[in-house]
Amino acid sequence: MQQHREALARAAVLEQTAQIPRGLELVDAVLADPETAAYEPLRAEALLRKGGLQMRDGAWSAALQSFEEALWTALGIDHAPVAAQASSRRGFLLATPLTRPEQALADLPMITALNRRVQQDVELRAEFFVNAGTIHLQVRDFERARRSWQEAIALLEAHGRLETPLGINALANTAILELETERLEEAVTSLRRVVEVSERIMGPRQPERANFEGVLSGALIDLGRPREALARMRALDVRIDDVQSKGARFVATLMLARAEMMAGAPREALARMAALRRTEPALFGPVYAPMVMLAAALADDAAAVR
Repeated sequence: MQQHREALARAAVLEQTAQIPRGLELVDAVLADPETAAYEPLRAEALLRKGGLQMRDGAWSAALQSFEEALWTALGIDHAPVAAQASSRRGFLLATPLTRPEQALADLPMITALNRRVQQDVELRAEFFVNAGTIHLQVRDFERARRSWQEAIALLEAHGRLETPLGINALANTAILELETERLEEAVTSLRRVVEVSERIMGPRQPERANFEGVLSGALIDLGRPREALARMRALDVRIDDVQSKGARFVATLMLARAEMMAGAPREALARMAALRRTEPALFGPVYAPMVMLAAALADDAAAVR
């Protein structure tokens, strides 16, 4: 058992450094051992770690399944920390990448109750506030979202943990709220800080960097500064292949295409999106059709719409 716990600890480090394939190998090896199946606390922990790795990789449906298995297993054996974190992360997935925010909101009382049981754990409590805020944001309850994220920031700051991946997430979410409420200049200032701090403490290979840069690029475009947005996304694109997260690479490439389109290079944007449709058809869904149509119109390329 000790060997398996050490493997899960290594997988946690690999999750933070975005070395997803190696992390999944370690977790799958733990889950494949018959001893793990017989010892449910370890199985619940392994499933939780697997869901975290899958979430970092953009495998949303697979992550949801892992979190749900971890949650039901943890509830059956009263493993409070796993139940709390699995429920919180499941709510996040439902709210945003899986676009089922009403279901996440309906589950929020359960998530809250499970996380109240571990409120002495600063990291788990702060992650709950971050994810609860995301659920509120997706149902456009901006005030509750702001309060949740401010609680996370205050809790982490009080314990000297604001400059951590979780703290950066909370700061980034407040910047997104500034965007939602059309405070663009404030959002750009906040996002620049988020990018700088995340690079300093997490390194250039973290998947979140692509998301942060993508949001910052969108804000710059909305402020009428598409060339600055394009320069930032091109700088990211040079090293995006080093990021072992399919979801992060997809976001970076898509936002580069948007910046190209808005900076006067719609044909380059069309070519980039066409390549994305070929290589990542599961990620490049119908929701991106308007973006393709706009690029085609700007490029005067009717064939690209088909």
